[in-house]
This record gives sequence, C-alpha cells and structure tokens, in this order.
Amino acid sequence: FNKCKNSENILISELSIFHKALIEIKKSNYAEAQKIINSLKNETIYSELLYILNTEIEDHIFNNYVKSIKMYEQFLMKYPNSIYKKNIIKRLNSINKIIESDIDT
Repeated sequence: FNKCKNSENILISELSIFHKALIEIKKSNYAEAQKIINSLKNETIYSELLYILNTEIEDHIFNNYVKSIKMYEQFLMKYPNSIYKKNIIKRLNSINKIIESDIDT
C-alpha cells in the first residue's frame, strides 16, 4: 500500500488509497478509513469518490447531519459538474427533512 500511495502515477496512488479505505470500512474501522481518505492529493476521479465516501461515513454511519450537510455542500462547490450532483442534492433534501422531523418531535 505505501509503495502505491507514494507512486508518481497519481491515478494508481489514489486508486490504492480508495481500496485501502474500502477495506477499513468493511472492517468497521471508520476513523481509520477517514484518516486514509484525508491523506489523498485530490487530483483524480478517486478524489471525488473518496470525498463522497468520507461524507457518507459522517452521514450514514455517524448520523452527523450538520457536518455531512457542510461536506455535501463543499463537494458541490468543488465539483459543480459531478455526475453525482443530482444524487447529492436528493440526499441533502432528505437530510433536511430528517432534521425538520427531529425538530417537530
């Protein structure tokens, strides 16, 4: 992993980071997965996927809606033409409904 992580080929490097993070998530090591994700250089499609993955950990695993809203919004600003934009907007709407229902109860 470390050899690939430091590879001069950024695509291979970020692919290895992506897979390492997925392995940690499968082992329920979410904090370690986030640490791995945060180590990347943000230069390839894997950067986009890892950003979403990190946000989904906050959203679906930790139920940290306030933080995940901020992260989703930052994602949309950073990647305004992302193919994931529509799904992220849907998720933001869902989170807002969850928050509203929590306030109402």
